[in-house]
Amino acid sequence: MKKLYFSLLLSIASLVMNAQCMLYPVSLSQRLNNSSLIIEGQVMAQKCFWNAEHNNIFTSNLVRVTQTIKGNVNSNYIEVITKGGEIDYVRQLVEPSLQLNLNEKGVFMLNPYPLISQYGQPMYETYSDQQGFILFNEDG
Repeated sequence: MKKLYFSLLLSIASLVMNAQCMLYPVSLSQRLNNSSLIIEGQVMAQKCFWNAEHNNIFTSNLVRVTQTIKGNVNSNYIEVITKGGEIDYVRQLVEPSLQLNLNEKGVFMLNPYPLISQYGQPMYETYSDQQGFILFNEDG
């Protein structure tokens, strides 16, 4: 009986952990249709900040807009907000979520985001998180 109970408990714990880490696929057409702004751009700078409640860290990614594919943006730069980051030795890693790196280039499928700007630029988040960014492979 104890083996059965332990086995059942282990199975439930495994399901809960997997459910928290799974992404469901979002089609490209759905991502394109549900994004108000689609741009090609490059990550130029990053700045981490706390939310107003001081319980979550976000990263503002300053993105240089190289081409607008859908929508309008009146700036050469925008901010793309991602979840997680590090401030004064406090680090929050949010998985699964988009993690951008400096100098990465790609296509961003975006919607407005209502946090306070870190660079004084329009604020956005990717539609469908990780799936809202297509990284360019410049190696060939």
